[in-house]
Amino acid sequence: MTQALAGIRVLDLSNVLAGPFCAYQLALIGAEVIKIEVPERGDLARQLGADASLNQRLMGASFLAQNSGKKSVTVNLKSGSGKEVLQRLVRTAHVLVENFRPGVMDRLGVGYEQLKQQNPALVYCAISGFGQDGPMKDAPAYDQIVQGLSGAMSITGDERCAPLRVGYPVADTLGGITAAFAIAAALMRRMGRGLFVTEQLGQGVNGVTGDYSRGAAGFWIENGEIAHPVEEVTIAGNLRDMYRDIVAIGRDVDRRGSRHVGSILIGRMTVGGR
Repeated sequence: MTQALAGIRVLDLSNVLAGPFCAYQLALIGAEVIKIEVPERGDLARQLGADASLNQRLMGASFLAQNSGKKSVTVNLKSGSGKEVLQRLVRTAHVLVENFRPGVMDRLGVGYEQLKQQNPALVYCAISGFGQDGPMKDAPAYDQIVQGLSGAMSITGDERCAPLRVGYPVADTLGGITAAFAIAAALMRRMGRGLFVTEQLGQGVNGVTGDYSRGAAGFWIENGEIAHPVEEVTIAGNLRDMYRDIVAIGRDVDRRGSRHVGSILIGRMTVGGR
C-alpha cells in the first residue's frame, strides 16, 4: 500500500497546511512530490513553529511536518522563464496541487485551462476556503474562520467558553485529506483525460462531523440563534473494569435546517456573523 502511487509525479505549488498536507498524503503512498516555492522566502510555513531557531533557518516545524519526503525547487511564476520551467515540469507530471486564492493562477497564465494545453491528462487540484466561484470565493479562509462557519466551534467547549476553536487546525487538515482522496479517485478514472478537482475547506469539516455541526449550522440558519454544546454527560459501562463509555447528550436542537447546509450555508452565513 505504501507504493500505491509509485510512478505518479505530483507538483505541489501550495503553501502552509491544507495543500502541503494533501501532497504529503500522496507522498506517503508512493508518489514523487516536487514542491515548487517562490524564490528566497519559500513557503510561509518555513517560518512557523515553536522552535525559533528553526524558523530563522526557514525550516520551521510546521514546514517539516507537512513536507517530509518531497523534492524542492524554487520558481518565479511572475517571470516568463519561470512559467516556462513550470510548463516543462507539467509536461512530465500527473498531478498539480495549489491553494492560491481563486483566479491567481489564471492571472499568472498558469491556470488549469493554460496548463492542460501542456498536458491534457493533468489532474489539477485547487484547494480554497469557499470554492472557485460563488459569493464567498474571495473571502478570507483561515482555519478558525472555517471552523466557525461550519458550526464546529459552537458545539465545542462548554457553557462557560463556547464557541471554542478546536485545538488544532482541523479545517485545514481535513481539507488536505479530502483533497488527497479526491485526487486519488481522479487518477483512477481519468482514463487519459485531465480533470479539474476543487476542494472547499468547509466541506471537509462538514463531511466528518455528522449531525453535530450540521445541526448547529442549520439551527443558526433556521432560527438565527447559535446552538450550544452538550449539556450533560452520562457515564455508562463497567467501572470495575475501568472502562467508561461517555455518551454525550446534547440539547434538543431543532435540526430542520440541516438540509440547508452546504452551498446554502456558505452563501448565507457571513465571516462576521455572531
